[in-house]
Formats: sequence, C-alpha cells, structure tokens
Amino acid sequence: MGSLGLDNGGWIAGGAGMFIALDEEINSLLKTIEVFIQRN
Repeated sequence: MGSLGLDNGGWIAGGAGMFIALDEEINSLLKTIEVFIQRN
C-alpha cells in the first residue's frame, strides 16, 4: 500500500489506491463466503 499520496498531494491517486484495496478485500470475502456455502 502507498502512503495514500499525502506526501506529494496526490489525493486522487490515494483515493483510487484505497478503493482498489477495498475491492480486493471484498472479492476475497465473497470467495470465502462462496466456499462456506458450498460446504453446507
């Protein structure tokens, strides 16, 4: 993860980085839920 771009004033790049990281977390969470459902 970057430093959210605050050191060089890149607020837009920092926000995009946060959004991408959040999207990856949601995807992995959904995959975990899918595996859990398939086991039952």
